[in-house]
Amino acid sequence: MDCLSSVRKKLKFIENSKDWTFVQEIVDKICGCWNNSPVSGKGLRSHPMKGKSMLEEWAEILKKVVARKDDLEGADLSYHKLMKAQLQGAKLSGADLSYAYLMQADLSGADLSEVDFNSAVLSEANLNGANLEDADFTEAYLCGVDLSQVLNLTCDQLELANLDRDTRLPNYIQITWVSDSTFECKE
Repeated sequence: MDCLSSVRKKLKFIENSKDWTFVQEIVDKICGCWNNSPVSGKGLRSHPMKGKSMLEEWAEILKKVVARKDDLEGADLSYHKLMKAQLQGAKLSGADLSYAYLMQADLSGADLSEVDFNSAVLSEANLNGANLEDADFTEAYLCGVDLSQVLNLTCDQLELANLDRDTRLPNYIQITWVSDSTFECKE
């Protein structure tokens, strides 16, 4: 098995891993591939978005955010990559999550009141029981998200967001689709 195939195989299992030494093992394997690549030493190794630094930085930030989930009120998490983050019950009131990647993140029961989700991607995120009072969803991607069990969601919020026919809404909100991307919302 070649180096990249080995890395791809291990990455498939990362979503189920809570063992951060496993993440470090993957980082080391990727770096080993990079060090042995034909372009190694061609000036790309020091680029901040290549090899070990990018993956290590992501893993470290994700770990720190999850560890502080009870104390993230007003936190600046804009542009953070928080895919699959386990943030159940997190206290994120007033946090800046603009442009954040929250695909498949578990935000169930979280306090997301007054959170800035401007242009954030929440596809397949778990928001069951989350408080969305006064959250800003301007240009946020809610396609396919199950919002049926969220608290304090309004049509005013939804009209600013990107959603699709697969987005599930609370019973008190009714959507009538005018086209594939345009809808009318009633509470």
